[in-house]
Amino acid sequence: MLADALAEAEATTELAPLVAALHRLPTPG
Repeated sequence: MLADALAEAEATTELAPLVAALHRLPTPG
């Protein structure tokens, strides 16, 4: 269970910059 939580946290950390970049894009429409 702890390993799953760590893996999820690591994935979230890796995705954070990508998500931030997406939010900076102008929204279509």
